Amino acid sequence: MIIKTEHLRYNEMNLTELEAYVDTLQLDQRLLDGKKIMSRVPKEALKISLEVEREAQTINYYKGISGSLVLKGSCLSIMGQYREALEALERGIESASIHHDLDVVVAGVFSKGNIFSKIGDVKTALSLYQEGLTMSRQIKSEYEISFLNNISVIYSKTGQVDQALTYMENALTLARQRDLPVEGLILTNIAEIYVKKDNLEEALVYNQKADFVIRSFENTMYRVQCDKVYGMIYGYMGNHEKSSQFFEKAKAACAENEDNYRFASILFESACVHAALGAKKEAVEIYLNSLVLSDELDLKVQSRDTLKKLATVYKELEFYKEAFDALERYVRLNEQIESETLENMLEAQALQFEVEMAKSEMNMAISELQKISKIGKLVTHSLKMTEIMTELYTQLKGVMDLDVVGICVYEPDNAVLRYKEIIKKGIFLDERTLPLNDSESLAASCIVNRKMVYKPHLKNALMTSVLYFPLWAQNKVLGAFTVQSEQESAFSQKDIEMLSALTSYIAIAVNNSIQSELLIRQKNELELLSNTDVLTKLYNRRFMVQRLSEAWERYLREHIPFSLALMDMDFFKRINDSFGHAGGDYMLVETVNQIQSQIRPYDILARWGGEEFLLLMPNTSVDTASSICERIRTAVETYAYRYDDKQVSSSITIGLAESEEATSPEDLIRKADQYLYVGKETGRNKVVAYYEESTLEKELDI
Repeated sequence: MIIKTEHLRYNEMNLTELEAYVDTLQLDQRLLDGKKIMSRVPKEALKISLEVEREAQTINYYKGISGSLVLKGSCLSIMGQYREALEALERGIESASIHHDLDVVVAGVFSKGNIFSKIGDVKTALSLYQEGLTMSRQIKSEYEISFLNNISVIYSKTGQVDQALTYMENALTLARQRDLPVEGLILTNIAEIYVKKDNLEEALVYNQKADFVIRSFENTMYRVQCDKVYGMIYGYMGNHEKSSQFFEKAKAACAENEDNYRFASILFESACVHAALGAKKEAVEIYLNSLVLSDELDLKVQSRDTLKKLATVYKELEFYKEAFDALERYVRLNEQIESETLENMLEAQALQFEVEMAKSEMNMAISELQKISKIGKLVTHSLKMTEIMTELYTQLKGVMDLDVVGICVYEPDNAVLRYKEIIKKGIFLDERTLPLNDSESLAASCIVNRKMVYKPHLKNALMTSVLYFPLWAQNKVLGAFTVQSEQESAFSQKDIEMLSALTSYIAIAVNNSIQSELLIRQKNELELLSNTDVLTKLYNRRFMVQRLSEAWERYLREHIPFSLALMDMDFFKRINDSFGHAGGDYMLVETVNQIQSQIRPYDILARWGGEEFLLLMPNTSVDTASSICERIRTAVETYAYRYDDKQVSSSITIGLAESEEATSPEDLIRKADQYLYVGKETGRNKVVAYYEESTLEKELDI
C-alpha cells in the first residue's frame, strides 16, 4: 500500500489505513526531532534518519523516505563527509521531485547549497540558494528566510555588501510579516553588514532594534550575536569601555552555555577591533587567546585567519621574528586546509557534474567523464604553474589534436593579461603581457565578455584553430585558458564540452598557484625582515647567531679557521647628546657604509646591538682579518661625516678573535669582546687581536 497522507481524510480511512497514517505521523515527528538536534549531535540525528528510512520503506511512505535521505545528507554534511552527503541529498531530492514533495526538495537544495558554501564553491552555492529561494517562495516554505540569509552571507563574505544588505532586508520583511523570533537575529546581522560598510550610526540603530526584539524572546544565540555586534560598533566608534563591556557579556554567555566555538569567534572580532584602533599589543594578546582556543577546538579555518591577522599586527609592531613565525604557521595550515578543501570540492564537483551530465542531452560517455576527473585531479595536485601546464599539455595532447596549451592571468591592478605559461609543441614560450583593452586579443575578449571564444578558421595567424575559456574562482575572474592548433576546425563539439567541464578544475589549480605565490612572497619578505635590522638594513643578532653556529660546525668538520671581529663606535653617546637620536642614526648608517666598502662579498656583517657590529670572516686567518679590520678602522676615521651642515668625526675600535683560540661560538664572541674592551681601555680607535693574559694585565694595569 502506498501512503500519500495529504490525500487522506480521517472519515475516509479504514482501520489499516488509519494505523498506517499514525505511523507516518510518528515518522514525520522523528524526522522533525532529528532536524532539531542535528547541529548539536549530528551522529544521533543520522541514526534517526537511517531508522526512519528503513521503516518508511517498509510501509512505502515516500515522503518519509525522501525526508530521511535529506536528513541523512544534512547530518553527513555537518560531519564533513561531503560526497556521501551529496549522494544522499541527490537521492532524496530526486525521490521527492517524483512524488511532488516540494518542501523536502527545498530542504535538500538548502543542504546542498550549504555543502558547496562550506567547501568554497560559492558560485555553485549561490546558484543552489537562488534555485531554492524561488521554490520556497512558490510553496511559502519556512526555508525562504534561511535562503535569503545565506545568500546575504555569501555576498557579504565576497565583499558585495550592498547585495548582502538587500537580501537581508528582504529576510527582515518576511520575518516581520510572519511575526517570527528570527527577526531579532536578522536585525543584528543587518547591523553587522553596516559595520562592514563603515556606517556605524546606522549599524547602531539596527542593533538597538535587534536588542529590543531579542529581549522578548529567550534565545542565547541571538543575544550573543547582538552583544558581539555592539562590541564591534562601539569599538570602531572609539568607545573602548562600552566595547569591552559588550564583548565581555557575549563571552560570559558563551562560557555559561559552554559554547566555545562562538567564544573563539568573539575573541577574534574583539582583537580585530583593537588592531584597527591602534591598540596593537592588546590585539596580539587577544589574538593569541583566540588562537589557543581555536587550536583546542580544531577550528582550522579560525586558527588560520587568526594567524594571518597576528602576522600583520606583529609586522606593524616591527616584531619581525614573531611575524615570520606566525606567517610560516599560517602557510602550513592554509596548505593543509586548501588540500582538504580541494579534495572535498573535487569530489563534490565530480558528483555534481555526473548528475548534470546524466540529466542533460549531451550524453557524454562515462569514459569521457573519467578522463575529465583524472586530468582535473592531476592538475589540482600541484601549486606550481609550470607543473600544472606540463600536466595539462601531456594529458590533453593524448586526447585531442592540439599544438598549444596556455594560461594567461588577469592582473586587475594594471589592467593587463600576463601570459605566464604557454607550451607550444612541448616547449615553454617566454612570458609576455598585453593590455586588457587590446581589441584584437581573443584572450581579452574572452575575459571581458566572460564567455568562451572559438575561432576555427583564423587566417594569417600562427595557429588556425584557437579556443579560449574564462577561468573563475571564488566569484572573480582569474584569466583565461587556451588550446590552439595549426589544423582547421581542430576541436570537435565533444572536445569543447570536455574542455569546458575541465575549466573548473583548471581555475582551482590556477587560483591555488596564484595564492601560493603570494604567500611565498609574503613569507620571504617577513623572513628577510625577521633577519634584518630596520635602521641599517644589516643582518640582525638573531641571524648572525645562526650563521656563527653554522661556521663553527663547518670549522669542526673541515679544520679551516675563520675570524670574528666585534666593532664598537667610539664616543657614540656624545654624538647622541650633541645631535639627538636622528644624528646618531645618521652616523650609524654612514659608518655601516664605510665598513661595507672594505669587506669582501662573502663576509657577513650584522648589527650586534646599539653601536656594536659583528663581522664574520669565513676561511680567514687572524693575520688576514687584521688587515681587513685595519682598513675598516682607517675608512671610518678618515670619512668626512657631515650632519646638520656640521663636520663630524668618528672612529671605531675593533676586537678580533680567531676560531682556533676558542672552544665554542660563545667563547669566540667572549674573546672578541675581551679584546674590544682592551682597545677601549687603551685609547680607542684601534684593532686588538690575540693577547697573552699577562699582556692583558699589563695593558690594563691590573
